Amino acid sequence: MKPSLLMAAAMLLGAASGWALTPSQLTPAEKATYETVKNQPDEAAAFLATRAYVKLCQKVVGKSMPAIKLTDIPDNYSDKYVSPAEAEAVDKATSLRFAAMVTSPITA
Repeated sequence: MKPSLLMAAAMLLGAASGWALTPSQLTPAEKATYETVKNQPDEAAAFLATRAYVKLCQKVVGKSMPAIKLTDIPDNYSDKYVSPAEAEAVDKATSLRFAAMVTSPITA
């Protein structure tokens, strides 16, 4: 499969689960890293999924998104694309999500 087709498929799957991110949404630093992996379909998809999840976690920590709405961590999430400060945000956001799930009322 060509990288562009795989990227389109990854973005569609990501959109369905709430964590889609396109190369046009990357910061200049992220774009520089993306350029090094864009021709490796699995790595490019992992990079985009990881960066998208980090951004969602930062929203949860910054209280601009409810923790209960944080999705599961993507299967292809990779720590190698996350700074130590971002890793702390991911840990905190996932803890907040768990706490929100435990305290959320059960609906039928």
